[in-house]
Amino acid sequence: MINDFAKQVIETEQDELIQSLKYEDHDSTVNTKTKNEGGADKNKQEQCKEKKDTKTTQIIKLMLDSCELFHDKNKRGYATIKKDNHHETYTLRSKAFRHAVQELMWRVYNEGIGGQILQDAIGTLEGHANYAGECNPVFVRRAEHNGQIYLDLGNDRHEVVEISPDGWTIRKDQNSVKFRRPSGMTALPYPIEGGNIEKLKKYVNLANADDFLR
Repeated sequence: MINDFAKQVIETEQDELIQSLKYEDHDSTVNTKTKNEGGADKNKQEQCKEKKDTKTTQIIKLMLDSCELFHDKNKRGYATIKKDNHHETYTLRSKAFRHAVQELMWRVYNEGIGGQILQDAIGTLEGHANYAGECNPVFVRRAEHNGQIYLDLGNDRHEVVEISPDGWTIRKDQNSVKFRRPSGMTALPYPIEGGNIEKLKKYVNLANADDFLR
């Protein structure tokens, strides 16, 4: 009986030992799997960051090659982009500039961009504008430069009227004066030669007719 009892105890201990080893193997497998999954997630995050950094660098290079970056006296960053047959000037933080970047990326790489990638790129471009670009004044609608007056017609062709003591002419691709266009800015009537300056009298508040200079 004692031998049978001893045999039973030994067999029970063996079974418990086997079960314990199985659990240890299972825990080891789970821990290894969890560790591998954690490593995979980390690698995935690193790949996403690398892809994001590459895309941001791609945007910055494209814009540095495609536009003129500068700032005004208040350290506000601007970009002038050659588009079709004219130049357009934007503040770097404007929605219009973001759209211009997105359009250029699509035309060159057939890729859409947005979100934090675009914001990071614009932040770097702003640094270029403020610390590597020139300081230029930016005007809305009207400007004076080198003794001449410039008037932005506000049309789709971005034409500007250049007015001098000798007369006026329409510049189709001027870039000596930087004009920006606020949202809602409308086009002026297209100027034509001829007409009579006397017709302006009724729009001018003068004390007497002699104050009207021709």
